[in-house]
Parts: sequence; C-alpha cells; structure tokens
Amino acid sequence: MFASLNHDSICNLLAFASTLGCLDLFLAVASILILVCGQTVHMKIQRFVWRLIDGYVSHCPVIMVMVRAYSQEHTYKHPWERVTAASWRKFADPANKRTLSHIIEVDTLSHKLESSSGKLYTTRAITVHAPGPWFLRKMIGQDICHCVESTVVDAKSRSMQLATRNISLEKFIEVEEKIRYDPHPDDPNGWTICRQETRITIKPLSALATMAEKIEQKCVEKFQQNSAKGREVMERICKYLEAESRGISA
Repeated sequence: MFASLNHDSICNLLAFASTLGCLDLFLAVASILILVCGQTVHMKIQRFVWRLIDGYVSHCPVIMVMVRAYSQEHTYKHPWERVTAASWRKFADPANKRTLSHIIEVDTLSHKLESSSGKLYTTRAITVHAPGPWFLRKMIGQDICHCVESTVVDAKSRSMQLATRNISLEKFIEVEEKIRYDPHPDDPNGWTICRQETRITIKPLSALATMAEKIEQKCVEKFQQNSAKGREVMERICKYLEAESRGISA
C-alpha cells in the first residue's frame, strides 16, 4: 500500500496529520512512511518531514523536553600523570580503533598553553556514529554526528577536565558529557579518580513521551557501553605506559 504512494500523496498525508493537532499521530505517520517507503521517496520527503516538525513545534504552546542524566565514577590504580597521558593517546592509538568503533575521526582544532597559569587548553572535533535506535537514524537521514570536545589541563593542581557536546543533530538529540580526572583522595600519588556526568535531551520527539523515554534509555545504554569501552582502552594504555616506564628506569 505505502509503496504505491507517490511523493505528492505522501506529503499530503503528512500535512493532513500535522493539522490534526496531535504530534503523536504525525510522528507515527512520518516514521512509518519513512521506514516503509523506498530510498528515493525517503530522500525526497525527508526535508519536508522536518519542516512540518519545525512548524508544529513552533506553534505548539507546550513542548515537554525529556532529559536523562546520569553520573559514573571509576578509579584507575595509576598516578594522575599516567592516566591523563592515556587520555591523550586514547583516540590516537590505531590498536584502539576496533574497541572504539563508534569513533570515526578526531581532529585537533586548537591547542594553547597559557604561560601565566600553566594551563593547557585544547579543542578537538570528534565525529561519531549517530546515537539512537536505527529507525530514528533512518528518519533523520544521518548516520554520523559531529561533536566538539574542550579540554583544560592544570598541571599545578593536577586536574584534567573534558567537556563534550554535539553540534549536529540538535533537532533530535543534545548530549553533554563532562569528565574530570583528579588524584584519588585515598592515594593521591598512586591512584586517579575519574568522574563522568552525562546529560541526554531528546527533542522534539519528547512530546511523544513513551517513545522518547525508550529512545533515551537506548541512548543511555549505548553511552554507558561506550564509556566502558573507553575505560577498557584507558586501562590498557596505562598498563602499557607503566611497563614502558619500568623498562626505561631499568
């Protein structure tokens, strides 16, 4: 049935759904049409779908934004200097590409050392596979997501702070991640504590609360899996750096 619909009839159906005043119905119709129609029709109506969503959201008096936030802590039984060195090498080591398969590309945009404070400021562009379930990636027509990571390293106070946010797919999802590495209070010279805070906001599908909640949960699960992979890589690099330092000292 849907395969026989042409571009005009699909757009008319979506426009009609948008006039009913029910975002749930409109999103359901849009999702089904994009999923079942051919690739050619999908590409043609993609921008039309998002124009309708923009129009609906701009006229909707109340849009409930669904937010999911969580925090994690991890103790590395390695000194702060080694852990922060591992953080810099995490994306650069080709051996980690298989584990960090969600990372596509990392580029350094700026690198500045402030002589007065001794702080190092770095900004990197990170391209990753788009988060969220496959059907939403199909609907928005984009499989990658561009992010910006800002890092501040204070060698004097032994603190490293990273803040990452996405700069694409903002209509669909906003992700803010903050990571901080500090000497562990129980063993400041031997251990490092990593504190991670992540905030995920789904929009404009937030008006469809049940779907948004499930999507957010899927995103949280995926981010937690990626975080675990990142810690695995960090631990591996730290052990390598430890062995390397022992070899040099010997």
